[in-house]
Amino acid sequence: MKRYRYFIGGVFAVVFAYFLSLALFNYVLDPICIFHEDFRTFNQNRRFTLIEDFDKLKTDVNGILVGSSRIGNTYPRFFKKFISDANFYCFSIPRGTISDYKKVITYAFENSKNIKTVYLMLDEIELRSPDDNFTLDNKMHYKISGESPLAFYSSYLFSFFSYKSYVTLKMWVENDFEMGYKYYPDGSYKHYRLEDKLNKNPQQYVANEKSFKVKRQRTNLLRHLDESVAGVKDIVKLCKENNANLYIVYYPANAHNLDSYCLDNYINYIEAVAKLHGFWFFGGYNKITTDDRNYLEDSHCSEKVPPLMLEKVFSKQGKDRDVKSFGVYVDSTNIDALVRELREEIKLRDMAVK
Repeated sequence: MKRYRYFIGGVFAVVFAYFLSLALFNYVLDPICIFHEDFRTFNQNRRFTLIEDFDKLKTDVNGILVGSSRIGNTYPRFFKKFISDANFYCFSIPRGTISDYKKVITYAFENSKNIKTVYLMLDEIELRSPDDNFTLDNKMHYKISGESPLAFYSSYLFSFFSYKSYVTLKMWVENDFEMGYKYYPDGSYKHYRLEDKLNKNPQQYVANEKSFKVKRQRTNLLRHLDESVAGVKDIVKLCKENNANLYIVYYPANAHNLDSYCLDNYINYIEAVAKLHGFWFFGGYNKITTDDRNYLEDSHCSEKVPPLMLEKVFSKQGKDRDVKSFGVYVDSTNIDALVRELREEIKLRDMAVK
């Protein structure tokens, strides 16, 4: 009996020591940048750190940018050219869904009474990413999810992040914590290594970028149409209730990336959004999206593209309704013409890449 108690005690001691060691390891190494605000690496959980950084600036912020990681290089400072008193914050949410966007917009309105502008970037990501497709790497901040702080932080203390821990240790050894990224306090970020390479020799960069050479087939069905449309409707309502100007833009996805999608729901999404709220459409196959020199890889444009988009959105000449333009303003009056143009672009593209 005594030996049995010793055995049980030993098991408990080993288990206790394991979890204590794991908690200390995760706290000290902090592989996802949860516990040490003054030290952020490439590995950070952006859904957490974006809220932490916003809270530091919220009393001065009067506008927000919201979108997936693709909005990250639409730097808030760009808006000062068009709105003199602009002091914006950028919620660049990796693989963001409409549900994510709605949550952060709601949080921003509840915590800052000065927000009068919302710049929302839509893309096909929200059509392909279900809300439950996330892990601790990108878990939403407890202030938004409603989870208790104790449960939230405990989930990071007592989990094993094998790959993230490896990458963090590698960054310590190599003294390279940014991995080519620079994250700014206003929520935006820059992939400075790739931007520098692209700017120095665009032709060579494009020739060496592997994602531009992958052969594509239209196999991605973009299934989450209804959820995304309902989310946009809620955001439109939310902005009206808070007397905020809502600017919606549709991201200019690289042509190679667009080649991998079955585009029926892509077009259905655009049609549905146009009936809810006017927006600027930069997508499809156009002079920007078919020129790989405008992209860091097949998913993210370079920092020279967002200023072109803002010039169209805030054009002194008014809203361009020519469906053949890069940056056409779309609403219920011209959506049918845009859809016809898109279908023709897709037909020509598919013939060209065969």
